[in-house]
Amino acid sequence: MIKQSLLSFILLGLFSVINAQNSNEDILIPFRKGTKWGFVDKNKKIVLEPKFENLWYLQEGLAKAQKGLKWGFVDKFGKTVIKFKYDAADNFYEGLALVKSSGIDDEDMEEEDVSEMCGFVDKTGKEVILLKYEDAVRFYEGFAAVKSGGKWGFIDKMGKEIVPCKYTYGFQFSDGMARVKQGKKWGFVDETGNEVIACKYEDAGNFSSGLAPVKLNGKWSFIDKSGKEIIPPRYEDARSFSEGFAGVKLNGKWGFIDKSGKDIILFKYEDVKPFSEGMAGFKENGKWGFFDKTGKKLVHQKYDDVGQFSDGMASVESIKGKGVGFIDKTGKEVIPFQYESHTQFTNGIAFVKKNDKGGYIDKKGTTYWED
Repeated sequence: MIKQSLLSFILLGLFSVINAQNSNEDILIPFRKGTKWGFVDKNKKIVLEPKFENLWYLQEGLAKAQKGLKWGFVDKFGKTVIKFKYDAADNFYEGLALVKSSGIDDEDMEEEDVSEMCGFVDKTGKEVILLKYEDAVRFYEGFAAVKSGGKWGFIDKMGKEIVPCKYTYGFQFSDGMARVKQGKKWGFVDETGNEVIACKYEDAGNFSSGLAPVKLNGKWSFIDKSGKEIIPPRYEDARSFSEGFAGVKLNGKWGFIDKSGKDIILFKYEDVKPFSEGMAGFKENGKWGFFDKTGKKLVHQKYDDVGQFSDGMASVESIKGKGVGFIDKTGKEVIPFQYESHTQFTNGIAFVKKNDKGGYIDKKGTTYWED
């Protein structure tokens, strides 16, 4: 079954997926010295002295930072652009950043839970969408999923509600469509806010390349944006298309099909992961490796788990339980098995944790922290 996870606003820690900095911005790396964070360049030259409790990478010219218990936004010089007054904050995407606040000062906060609400700020700090939602997801393709009264809907960047908050779940837009759940059934809404595909499916995945996997009467098929069935229901499980291919399960084994439904890689694997940068993870005899789009094994199966390739690197979990390391596309173990958790590489860096402490590394394994 496709794993469904509510895209909730869990943004208080540094352990999360790194998103690319704008290609026109200086690539600065968050640097930890003890418990404080600043910026360095790739040569470890300090650009901003470590002084924040948390500091993320620059995104659209600003970086979210934590001072005390509150979050705000700074530029690459550390100048405060948006005041430190939020209980949580996301990075900027499509010109807006998701923020969350209880409206209570640090000194007034008590042990019990307090109500926190979500909204969006622009790069001047103006709350262009008021903090009135119980939960929200960052903007994708011009729209954001928001929760009000226990139900999910969608707004545009002006805060206009294009889909009323009436769904059990609402997920981000992908390929011009968004998955929604009404009770136990799944359907899709389009960018006009219309429920163009009725909530009748037992499960569903995101649209990609014009098709989405859906489950009905226990079998998976693929439909187009009109709801027309393009690939018949015959699969026990299915995943969204990635780089022209979709992983599907038949008779207990996984393989790949193309958009016409043609079998591309034979059904003989225990599990597979989506294609990324021309390679996909496969599981055989309890171990993971990688093959290309012809099914040729480029990295033979020997790992307990693998991630997806990003920026030419993929995470791999040690066969001896020593932790996580990284390989390149030749299968060379470039970064030794030593980390407890990690993000994908983007713009040459990845966030990792070791001995319960976090920091960044580059593709050579250089560490950007001092304990």
